[in-house]
Amino acid sequence: MNEEEWLSWYKKQELPQYLKPAFTVDNLIFNVTSDAVYILLVKRKNHPFKGRFALPGGFVNEGENIIKAAIRELKEETGVEVQEVSLLGVYGDKNRDPRGWTISAVYIIVLQQMKTLYAGDDASETFWYRVDKDKVLYQYVTSKERSSTENWESLFAFDHAQIIHE
Repeated sequence: MNEEEWLSWYKKQELPQYLKPAFTVDNLIFNVTSDAVYILLVKRKNHPFKGRFALPGGFVNEGENIIKAAIRELKEETGVEVQEVSLLGVYGDKNRDPRGWTISAVYIIVLQQMKTLYAGDDASETFWYRVDKDKVLYQYVTSKERSSTENWESLFAFDHAQIIHE
């Protein structure tokens, strides 16, 4: 059997029977200043988790390079343009997305300066969140500082609080 015949045979076997997950990318963006560390977050415009905070990201298009997808999603949702990202990890717990089995490659980026943000695509708002010494997010910075005494993990979509914590 040549390779073409073998591939034809193989595709008729077990491979089509396996479920295929959706593939997404997320971006954990830090800005480090002399007095604080900030994380870039978006507020979700749509369901699931409408109104909750999330890392900028989204679905990888068919045939798209995942690094380019991460860079594209960051720009579409926040207006922030970067040239490079570094892989932080891959997340795929079965209950991370109520729409179904979804695996996400999470990328990390450290910016040297605070970038101007705008909310686009699936984001209704974008924020720089300040991280305190205890690694709990207390306040976010927009035109003025706001504070929250709520449990910050309950404010997040998907498993993004876990990703930030790790």
